[in-house]
Formats: sequence, C-alpha cells, structure tokens
Amino acid sequence: MEITGKISGKSIQEGETNGKFWKRCVFVVNELKYSTFDTKIIEGFNIGDNVKIIYEQQGNFKNLKSMEKAQGDFKTANQVDTSIWEKKDLRQARMSGLKAATAILDIMSRIEPEKLKEEITKSTSYVLLAEDMATRFIDWIYSEDEENPFTE
Repeated sequence: MEITGKISGKSIQEGETNGKFWKRCVFVVNELKYSTFDTKIIEGFNIGDNVKIIYEQQGNFKNLKSMEKAQGDFKTANQVDTSIWEKKDLRQARMSGLKAATAILDIMSRIEPEKLKEEITKSTSYVLLAEDMATRFIDWIYSEDEENPFTE
C-alpha cells in the first residue's frame, strides 16, 4: 500500500535480542504509525518531511517497505478544516434535544397528564411544545451558562 503525507512524529527504540542489537523507528504520518528496522530509513527522515511511503499491513502493524521524500505541502490531521464537523455536531445536538424533549413529554404524560394538557393548550400542539423544549436544550448545550433553562 502507498500513502503520502508529512511526518508529524518519530520515535526510536533500541534493544538487544539473543545478543543481536536492533533499532526500531516508528514514524507518524497522517496520524497513523508506520514502523521499520531499516537504519537507512531511520536516519534519513525527520519530523516535518513530506514523504511517500510504501508499507505492508501485518495484523495491527504497518511495516515500512520504503520511504522517499515527496514534493508538495501536506497537512497533518490537526491542520485539516474541521468546520464540517461543527455542522454535524449541531445536527447531533438538535437530534439529542428533540429526543430529550420527546422523552420528557412521554414522562409528563404518564406522571402529570393534567399539567401536560395545560402546556399543550398553551402551545397548541405536541409538536410545538417538543420543538420549544428541543430548542431550549440546544441553546443550553451550546451556552456557557450553567443555569437550567427548564426551571422557572
């Protein structure tokens, strides 16, 4: 398999097994770890280098077969535009707010059916009441205010 990216981490371990010395290096590229015992690769590359890697997946390990310097400017994961996730987070918060509001309405219908009827009369429908409660949940989730919006 082949990937390109920027080296954002490098760690070297040395040891001895059965009287034989070894040096292992783990490179972090695109937030994934690739390892090698090849000293030419270990000594030839450093953090910040743009690289093209050929590796072999063996179980949980990604073993480097070759690595060469690559042209271009590659971003590491912490430099990637995350605004798409903000929209996803907002959708998830809205769904959570709606689920919570629905659960509260369900509990209210079982515990205090008369009070729920009053609220429905004020709101004209379950949907508007649920929407109001969901909106309050979302506002509360995204605010830094510690005050509970459901207490009067």
